[in-house]
Amino acid sequence: MSDSQSPLWSPLFHDSFSDLELSNPRIQFRDLLGKLESNPELLGGKIVDRQMANCCVGALWLKADYFEQAHALFQDVQTSTGSLWHGISHRREGDYGNASYWFARCPNHPAGKEIQMYQNENQTHSEKTPTAWNYDDFNRLVKKTRNSPRIVEELMRLQETEWRQTFLWTLQKALGEIPVLN
Repeated sequence: MSDSQSPLWSPLFHDSFSDLELSNPRIQFRDLLGKLESNPELLGGKIVDRQMANCCVGALWLKADYFEQAHALFQDVQTSTGSLWHGISHRREGDYGNASYWFARCPNHPAGKEIQMYQNENQTHSEKTPTAWNYDDFNRLVKKTRNSPRIVEELMRLQETEWRQTFLWTLQKALGEIPVLN
C-alpha cells in the first residue's frame, strides 16, 4: 500500500458508533469485512501477528454492529488482547456481567495507556488523568448511566475514543506499524 492510499477499512474506522449498544448491522460494510476476514493483509500490510490481525478484523466487525462475526474471532484469540476485545464486544451486546468477566482477564492492558495518552493530549491540564484507561470501570459506568440522556453523548464519545485507540494499538501489533489514515 502506498503512503497516500488509505486502507480499505478507513471509512468504517472514521464512521461513528450509532449507539452505546449494538444496533442494526451496517450492511454497507459487510462485503468489505468478509474480504478482510479472508485476507487480513488488506488491513494495510504484511501481518506480523496473526492473532492481533484477527482481533483487528473482529473489532471492525464489531464497529459495524456484527456481533456474531466479531465474537467468533475474539473467542479464538487466547491472549489478553483477545480477552479485551471479547469484553468490549459483550459490553456492546449489553451483557455487562460477561464483559466484566473478560475485562478481569486482562487488567492493566497496555492499550489502556494509549487511551490515557490520547485523552491527556486532548484535554486541558485540569482534566488530565494520571492513570491508564480502565475498561471495566467504563463498562460499569455504561451499565449504570446508559439510560441517562444527559450523559449518553459523553459515553458515546468515550466509547469511540476507546475503540479507536484500542484498535490502533492492536493494529500496530498486527502489522508492526500503523498505515496512513486519510
